[in-house]
Amino acid sequence: MIDIIVGHHNAAHRDALTAMYQLRHRVFSERLGWQVNSQHGLEMDDYDRDDTTYLLAYDDNEKLCGTWRLLPTQHPYMLKNTFPQLLQGHAPPAHATIWETSRFAVEQGPSSLQDDTQASPQVNRITQELFIGLVAHCVAQKIEKVYTVYDIRIARLLPRVGCTPFWRSKPMKIGVTTALAGGFTTNQQVLDTICRKTGMNKNVLRHTPWHRHNVAA
Repeated sequence: MIDIIVGHHNAAHRDALTAMYQLRHRVFSERLGWQVNSQHGLEMDDYDRDDTTYLLAYDDNEKLCGTWRLLPTQHPYMLKNTFPQLLQGHAPPAHATIWETSRFAVEQGPSSLQDDTQASPQVNRITQELFIGLVAHCVAQKIEKVYTVYDIRIARLLPRVGCTPFWRSKPMKIGVTTALAGGFTTNQQVLDTICRKTGMNKNVLRHTPWHRHNVAA
């Protein structure tokens, strides 16, 4: 199930946010070897702010296994301010209905994303729930598009969960990975497609800040 938390300094969810930063450290710093800002086993950066939205994915044992981050494009965000070369001449989006996703991370294990060297057609449940939860959140919040910077691992995953970018940059070597940027539509039709593709026709959102009755997938 997915919990949605708004704000880097959200005191009511301090323990959950700390666990999320620890997970990000394990995935990005230890496992993938990215040059990220990790200190004392926590990975966070300048984009972790009070206007940042976080998706936290839990397994059946209430263990945090995955996370995703959402940033409004009306304020600084990664594609515009850290990786503008991936825009390749396009103007950076800046609109209330357009957000950016970043820091997609899933813990390795029985519910985790398969290592891309295995080329497995099986997409794990945590990954499926994060995609469904993201689009369900966007539908509820009237977010019409998301942009993101992602690597080849995620590019291989997207067709398996039914996500097709309406715009994609050319791949570019950044640090130790090959990255590209993409723009994606987020609406009910996309949500229905992901649910059909993954076989998960259920509501994955548990705690959200916007209303008591969540969006059914």
